[in-house]
Amino acid sequence: MNQSTAVDHPHGAEPSSQLRIRFNTRSAKRMIEDNVYPKTVDIPPDALKVAMTTQIAIGNLAEQPVYEKFVERRYITKALQTMH
Repeated sequence: MNQSTAVDHPHGAEPSSQLRIRFNTRSAKRMIEDNVYPKTVDIPPDALKVAMTTQIAIGNLAEQPVYEKFVERRYITKALQTMH
C-alpha cells in the first residue's frame, strides 16, 4: 500500500481492502465535485483530436487516428440512452 492510502482507523486495524475502498470512494467523490471527470461519456471528434494531439506531442502516438475507426459510437449512444 502506498503512503497516500495509509490512514489510521479510529477503532484499530482495518483490513486494507476496506480502507482502500473508503479512500478511493472519498477521492472519487472529491474529483467529481472538482469536475475532474467529464460530464458525459460522449467523445466528440474535436475532443479526440485534442487528446490525441497531446499523445503525439509526448511521443505515445505517431499520428491522429481516424475518428470513425477509433471511436465505437454504438457504445456511447447506448450509454447516453441509459443515462437519460
